[in-house]
Amino acid sequence: MFYHLLKRTSNKSLASMCDKYIAIQKKTTVNQSGDITETWNTIVGFENVPCGIMPLTASQKAEFRSHNVIATHYFILRGEIRIIEDTYRFLYDSREFEILTSENIREKDEINLCITKERRA
Repeated sequence: MFYHLLKRTSNKSLASMCDKYIAIQKKTTVNQSGDITETWNTIVGFENVPCGIMPLTASQKAEFRSHNVIATHYFILRGEIRIIEDTYRFLYDSREFEILTSENIREKDEINLCITKERRA
């Protein structure tokens, strides 16, 4: 489904595409006497994960909007990293990215392609 997104990356190797470093955070829900609080904590060992970050083009954003999905960027990560959309997010510098989808390209555990939405405060 997302193979058209990879066309923008030409024939670069995975190592050269992954030129940025992100932190992967996990959502934790705490229930204290009826008050539910959600916090985000960086996962140990995932503080500096190499990845490629590319903004979606206007036509790609329009394609996602036609499916009622507002997406802004996609991330390319090594395949051995397992992403759970509902409970993980990416932190790049001070920018937060909600993970909308995660796809293991060709199911070979080589490349994960994540479609994200940037969260702005």
